Amino acid sequence: MPTLPVDRRHFLALLGAVTGLLRVRPLRGAEPHHRHHATGHCPMAHARGPHPEPRKDYKPTKVLTAEELDGDKELIELFDGVREFSSVVDGIRCHCGCAESEGMYSLLSCYERDNPMQAMSKWCPICQGQGRLTIRLARQEKTLDEIRKAIDVRY
Repeated sequence: MPTLPVDRRHFLALLGAVTGLLRVRPLRGAEPHHRHHATGHCPMAHARGPHPEPRKDYKPTKVLTAEELDGDKELIELFDGVREFSSVVDGIRCHCGCAESEGMYSLLSCYERDNPMQAMSKWCPICQGQGRLTIRLARQEKTLDEIRKAIDVRY
């Protein structure tokens, strides 16, 4: 299996995300996780920051295609949704810790090839969860601000 070179900063960001996943039980359904945000003891607190402004006329040409996702139907559906709502996804900050990495602009970057994290949303459950939530709310015609608030509460 080929490996990608990872510098110390990216390794520590990934280690922090994985450690956070091990300490916080992800929930499916209506009940939000990370209830401890109110107490200020969130293991993912380092990932907080302002959401980016969506780039005008930015085309999602670098988002992985079905062919690049090895037939994984769930990922294909997710990446297709990200492509469909790319202007919304581009206005969301990723809370897994990768947002601090050079070359990463928004959650949309997590779905693109040709950046230092190499479409990390193929394997990162936080990137995937934020993408699914964003798509679901965009389909419900929620505003970008409403989607950002939902992302911040859940992640």
